[in-house]
Amino acid sequence: DLIEQAFGPELALGGEQVLRELRLLGRLGPLSLLLLAMSSPVGGLSNGFVWEQDGRVVGNVTLSRPTGHAHRWQVSNVAVLDGYRGRGIGRSLVETAIDTILQRGGHTAFLYVREDNLPAVHLYESIGFVGVDRLTDLVFGDQVRADRASGPGVGRFVEPGVGAELGLLRRLRPAERLALYELAAQARGAGQKWLGLPRRRRFVRTADERLFQRLSGLWTGQRETFWGVHATNRRLRAGLSLRASSGKSHKPHRIEVWVHPSYRGRLEAGLAQDIGSLVARLSARRVFVSLPRCEQAMEDALLERSFSKVRTLILMKLDL
Repeated sequence: DLIEQAFGPELALGGEQVLRELRLLGRLGPLSLLLLAMSSPVGGLSNGFVWEQDGRVVGNVTLSRPTGHAHRWQVSNVAVLDGYRGRGIGRSLVETAIDTILQRGGHTAFLYVREDNLPAVHLYESIGFVGVDRLTDLVFGDQVRADRASGPGVGRFVEPGVGAELGLLRRLRPAERLALYELAAQARGAGQKWLGLPRRRRFVRTADERLFQRLSGLWTGQRETFWGVHATNRRLRAGLSLRASSGKSHKPHRIEVWVHPSYRGRLEAGLAQDIGSLVARLSARRVFVSLPRCEQAMEDALLERSFSKVRTLILMKLDL
């Protein structure tokens, strides 16, 4: 209930399934410990602290190490019920989390906070956190998708074959994905580079791993494809990942875009048009694109093509 009240509108960004699992675990009692030991996306939410008052949970903070760095911890899900705000509960939870990170040998804490959540931004700044990057989430226009809801092909992703082309983008062959991984690593924003490199295995897989991924996609209702824009020397100038969801999945579609720093400001209009062509093949559900501050030209181009801004998150860090 606390998570739903604090982050209700933002759960539409793909967190609905996590909330459903939290409620299920709450009903299972001791059996939830068994499920948490398995690969559940809510497992990390049990690592943290809650604030209890008047016989109920009124505050929460979560700790995790999602970047793979032994000494770098993320603070997340900082939430306090409306009637209990302004009493220092949020500060106490965050300071307790920081003390715990120090006790576990952590050197750095980081978190994301909405840019427009000024009380939270001021709280973290007063504790010592500093901003290192921004991440903006865009969504494809809901009204446009509603108008398409009865159109042909809706409810599935018409998947182009390897080598298929749009205006600029061409779907990449497996052997080309190493170049996309290198581009994604090079094009990351300052804050993303600080967090670390993208997972190489996400881009580069063996034939057996690709087959397993395809079969897994049939079960989960999700499939990821990779696209690129080549220069005359066959190097990638830009790249794109599309994680599409079929009708059986409740998750939104997600797109990531990487533009080589040397080509920023020159490709974005054409890329936005190609993204619109890909979106037209998707089932009628939300399509999200997350862009770091360095991809401002890409953000501007998408805003001109029926995308709208959902939120901007500030990545903040604290050296301990």
